[in-house]
Amino acid sequence: MSHRDADAAAARSSRIGRTHRPSARHTHGGLASDVGDALAMQAVLEPGAAEVAAQEPIDPSTRMHLRHLLQVLAAATSSAAFCFADARLHVAVAELTRSSTVVAAVADVQTALAGPLAALPPPAHAIRARHQRALVDAIIAGRPNVARQEMGRDVEATAARLAGAGLTTERHATPTHYVRRHKDDA
Repeated sequence: MSHRDADAAAARSSRIGRTHRPSARHTHGGLASDVGDALAMQAVLEPGAAEVAAQEPIDPSTRMHLRHLLQVLAAATSSAAFCFADARLHVAVAELTRSSTVVAAVADVQTALAGPLAALPPPAHAIRARHQRALVDAIIAGRPNVARQEMGRDVEATAARLAGAGLTTERHATPTHYVRRHKDDA
């Protein structure tokens, strides 16, 4: 998938997220259930995608693209701009796995979260920029464990923002807890 394809997937995520409605299978639980489902999927999927991405060789144009996405994130002044830039970065990381299935799943997660996140004020840029930079640095340096950790922190920060706004149920407030609980069941 090219950078243009990743940008198109992120754009789709942003457009669809603005008109996000709970899916039919989640109408009983409402928006909190739908957001919680997306957070659970994100917690399971995106740290692994970051880990795989860090195992792949990064060419100079990809390195430049990732750095450019960090600049776009840092320049975002509205929630919508931040969400779009963040989705682009998440899809770009997924793209590095070279799996169209992973890219599509990450785009779907970003789509589900875009609407609720755009309704919140953008996160503190200094904190978020540090996490995003650490993620990109780990991927570029080929440090899979660090990339997984940094994406996990990003996922937890997203869950905490949504929980703080009352947009998730208690069960979905911390995706890492969700993953650990279900891992222990296996």
